[in-house]
Amino acid sequence: MFSKDAAHWPRSAAVIRERHPHDHLMGVHNWMELYDNGADWVTHSSIQRGPEDTRAWREQWGKPVTLDEMGYEGNIDAGWGNLTPQEMVRRCWDGVVRGGYVTHGECYLADGDVLWWAKGGTLQGDSTPRLEFLRTILEQTPQDAAGIDPLPSESDFPAGGVEGHYHLTYFGAAQPGARSFTLRPGTSYRAEIIDTWNMTVTELPGTYEGEFTLTLPGRPYIAVRLRAVDDRNE
Repeated sequence: MFSKDAAHWPRSAAVIRERHPHDHLMGVHNWMELYDNGADWVTHSSIQRGPEDTRAWREQWGKPVTLDEMGYEGNIDAGWGNLTPQEMVRRCWDGVVRGGYVTHGECYLADGDVLWWAKGGTLQGDSTPRLEFLRTILEQTPQDAAGIDPLPSESDFPAGGVEGHYHLTYFGAAQPGARSFTLRPGTSYRAEIIDTWNMTVTELPGTYEGEFTLTLPGRPYIAVRLRAVDDRNE
């Protein structure tokens, strides 16, 4: 929208706030130059980029980060619309673990040039069931928690969850055969290996506390979930 400059959006927001009685959420969805989401009328950021800077945006603006256009699974000619299902799922897991809210879409060529992205219909891709699986994982976050927050982790892989209760570390396309963890002593955890592509959860024997190393499958798209034993009434 080259006819609009940055000054357009506060004017539009002021009109909406004056005339709209229901106080809906409000944000600016843009890409080439991120809007200043710190403005008082912006309720959340609406990001058209990948998830890697999610934590920084949360800290910069102090507001929820919605990653509502990270790209689409599909096969059209535009780069943003021909992600593999594996990459679509990776971006969604990565964004969630970093404390963001993610969306999914699909751009497979179809008869009549009808794309699900624009007109709905039947989803064809392989990411959809994997994102339903991700939702089930998120629904197992502690009930009294506000959601997933970024947690301290090594710089190579993100971690999120609820400090001292629920930890998710996601390895994306990497394939480590082992991973060391350093958590605050005094809390025991059960450990689970989540295969985000094959949609399986495997609980490891025993409990873990403080500093420890877990053996991992050595294949891509693996996450580790640590849940405090006391939270599971064990």
